[in-house]
Amino acid sequence: MKLYANRRLDAVSKEWRGWMFNKGELITPNGWSLTPNQIFMGNALIEIGTDNDRALRAEIMRVARLIRNVPSH
Repeated sequence: MKLYANRRLDAVSKEWRGWMFNKGELITPNGWSLTPNQIFMGNALIEIGTDNDRALRAEIMRVARLIRNVPSH
């Protein structure tokens, strides 16, 4: 229940300063809401080696920003 309603993660460690849980989503310090599926996808991309490929990483970020701006129905 505590993690459901605006639970800040500052007490965990200094690396988590500004992060929080809210209604089942992890909120970044800059206000992005991350669902478990988004976190899983990001980790999967890192595991397959995209973190060393700057062009692919830039393209993924560009597409992610475009998707974020698509209106949901």
